Amino acid sequence: MEPEADGRSRPSGRAAVMDAVLDAATELIADRGPNAVTVRAIAERAGVNHALVHRYFGTKEDLIGAVIAREVTYFRRLAKGDGGTLEVFGRLMAGLSERSAYVRFLARAILDGYRAAQLDLDFVLFRDVLGLVEPNVPPVAAEGQPDVRIAVAALGSMALGWRIFGEFLAAGLGLDTMPPAQLDAAIDGFITSVLLARPADRIPGAGGS
Repeated sequence: MEPEADGRSRPSGRAAVMDAVLDAATELIADRGPNAVTVRAIAERAGVNHALVHRYFGTKEDLIGAVIAREVTYFRRLAKGDGGTLEVFGRLMAGLSERSAYVRFLARAILDGYRAAQLDLDFVLFRDVLGLVEPNVPPVAAEGQPDVRIAVAALGSMALGWRIFGEFLAAGLGLDTMPPAQLDAAIDGFITSVLLARPADRIPGAGGS
């Protein structure tokens, strides 16, 4: 890193530049939406010349695709790691908190008119989650159970929505006195306990006995 005039570090080297640009794109789009963010603004936030953004990524659409690809790789690595189903879900939920800017990035992109076909790299994550959940729930026809995809969609909405509206909801419900990490863990524990139907996989005290 090389210092800039304002004291910030300027990334040097291809890998450092690409990481800085991806970080800047994620942060700016999470805050403003893709339609309100330019390549020049991303380059300025990253501390690089905007020509490097075009050289390494291409268009703004290509850059948005690169952000998605990086995050999908990150979450798939969490999903494919060692450990039982409960441990894997714990990693995924913690990852959502760590990468909450990306959750807002996705929300902004969808609100700005990006459609499923433009965000379809994320769909591989849905298949990974289904693969984790399906062995832990009864067959669809048993006990009137709904399609497992419905459960994943509903509870996935909760997990993603918490990263966007969590502060607002916590304030309104008087939960803002809890440490944020503890509150996230409680919400995530509840969601995971509902998704994993087998009693042995439930988190004690997090919804169900």
